Amino acid sequence: MASQTQLAVVAAGTASTTRRSAAIPFCILALVQASPKLFAYAHRRLVDIVESDETPDPAKVHALHTLRVVVLDARQTKILGDFFELTVLTALSACKNTE
Repeated sequence: MASQTQLAVVAAGTASTTRRSAAIPFCILALVQASPKLFAYAHRRLVDIVESDETPDPAKVHALHTLRVVVLDARQTKILGDFFELTVLTALSACKNTE
C-alpha cells in the first residue's frame, strides 16, 4: 500500500530533513484524503513515530512536519476533530529538551 510505503520512509528517518521534509508530508496528505480509515491509521502511525524513544530524531522531524501539514489542510477539518487534541499534545511533548 502506498501510504505504508510513505510512512515507512518517515519512520526510517533516512530522508533529508531540509525544506520541511520535502514532499513526504504532501504525499501522505494526498493519500489520506481518500479515506477517514486511512487517515486514522496514518495519524496513529505518525504519533507513534514521534512518541517512540527508539525512533531517530530525523524520523520524528518528518512525522511532525507531516502532522503539521495535515492539521493545516482545510480539507481535513471534518475528520481532524477526533485527532486534534492528540496531535497538539504530541507536538508539545516533542518540544521537551532532552539535554
